[in-house]
Amino acid sequence: MTQDTDTLIFGLVDELQPVRPMRFGSGMGLAAAGGALALLLVLSFGPLRPDIAGGNPSGIFLLANGLFLMLGLACGATAVLMGTPRVGNLRNGWGWAAAMAGLLPLSALVLALSNSTSAWQASDPNHGWLCLAYSTGLGLLTAGALIYWLRRGAPTSPERAGLLTGI
Repeated sequence: MTQDTDTLIFGLVDELQPVRPMRFGSGMGLAAAGGALALLLVLSFGPLRPDIAGGNPSGIFLLANGLFLMLGLACGATAVLMGTPRVGNLRNGWGWAAAMAGLLPLSALVLALSNSTSAWQASDPNHGWLCLAYSTGLGLLTAGALIYWLRRGAPTSPERAGLLTGI
């Protein structure tokens, strides 16, 4: 019986090769590289809105984009942690990302009640469609980096990891 077990174990590990360990910093660096590449592509597509190019963006623009940045960082860091193998891996990071997502509609309500229209006046209505197309298309760069990381790793909840990657 011992011989059969040893033979089975040796047969299972016979062709295994060592792999490079996955580190949180490497995963965040990979996601940041995808985000930086997306930012460079956005800057190369054409002129910025006049208020941003002039160094005088509206408070609405800063608040909305700051919230999206925080949501992206929370989701990215949580997805990287979910794909990084470790003993006693925390599984509550996705709740922080969900809480960040909950701030977006709340801030939209506050901004809608403030009657501030300077952001709408500073942009061309067609700019919204371009922003949607660029952010969706270029967001795939960061999503691709996170998907690559998760496929190398071992997420215990692939559904949640996929949701965070999509966000």
